[in-house]
Amino acid sequence: MALSRGGRQGSHFSSTIEEADKLSSELPKLNDAPEQWLSASTVSSLLRPSLGFSLPTTLCKRLHAGLIRARCKQFTISDKPWRTDAVIPKGFWWAEGEAALKSNWVTGDFETWLDHEVRLGAFGVMFHRDDIETLVPAAPIQAGASSAQIQKGGRPSAEFWDDLWVEMCRQVFVGELIPKRQADIQKAMQQWCSDHGHSDAASTLKPRASKLWHAVFAKPEI
Repeated sequence: MALSRGGRQGSHFSSTIEEADKLSSELPKLNDAPEQWLSASTVSSLLRPSLGFSLPTTLCKRLHAGLIRARCKQFTISDKPWRTDAVIPKGFWWAEGEAALKSNWVTGDFETWLDHEVRLGAFGVMFHRDDIETLVPAAPIQAGASSAQIQKGGRPSAEFWDDLWVEMCRQVFVGELIPKRQADIQKAMQQWCSDHGHSDAASTLKPRASKLWHAVFAKPEI
């Protein structure tokens, strides 16, 4: 399937889409058993104990290097559906987990920009089990293990909370976060947790958002 668009095509865009087109045409070769593909949330829960805060960048760097195979339920170009059940080309991960890649590890939805003008989206992303197991050689995933079994875990580490508080302080200091109510702070915290694979902490954010709101933003009662 060839793709064209008006105006000058950036080389990054062209090469990435050509790669996606070629890989997706060969998708039947990757259609092995469903349990060979792990959801983004499962992978996040599985690797977070060992990778911690570096999980998004570590995985995305390996995806960009072609060391991890990924596919998605829907691939979009400029918000328009392009392919369903598509293989994600390594060029999609060029930002390697940094700001140019918008990520939600709970839903497995990722978006990025190519050539500063074309937005690509991959929704319902899954990763190949064999490639993920190379990151956890001491504890390989048992075939047939459910997502619920894999996602069992304890409370986030102290390092996680330190990173979250530092980011909230940064956003407040530079003016990115100007909350009008406590819920705005909680929303910013939830977004950071989602972007960094810590969705299981969502239920514990409200009291922390309340502390920040009352300490910094709430008007004192007269």
